[in-house]
Amino acid sequence: MKKSMLLVLLLSPILLFPHVFNHAESRSYVITFQYDINDNLIKELTSHFDGTKKIITYDYEYDSQNNWTNKKRFIDGILEDINVRIISYFQNKKRRFKKSKI
Repeated sequence: MKKSMLLVLLLSPILLFPHVFNHAESRSYVITFQYDINDNLIKELTSHFDGTKKIITYDYEYDSQNNWTNKKRFIDGILEDINVRIISYFQNKKRRFKKSKI
């Protein structure tokens, strides 16, 4: 009887080294996103199951065409980086050639 029990333990190492799941050490999290009226991300809230939170917010400056030209990213209230983009707009030119009717 002892031999069969020993065999089960050798074939089932989980029985030799039990692991208890501790949710406080888990890397699981939930991310919630919030957008402005221009569909740009303005807030990203990461909630970890150990109770810690990380808040990333974005501040935008827009041009006359409602495209952002300056984006600031804050992590937990501290400015992390600034993205600047330059957008060139072209006016529609009239066609030089007329469409042929076929």
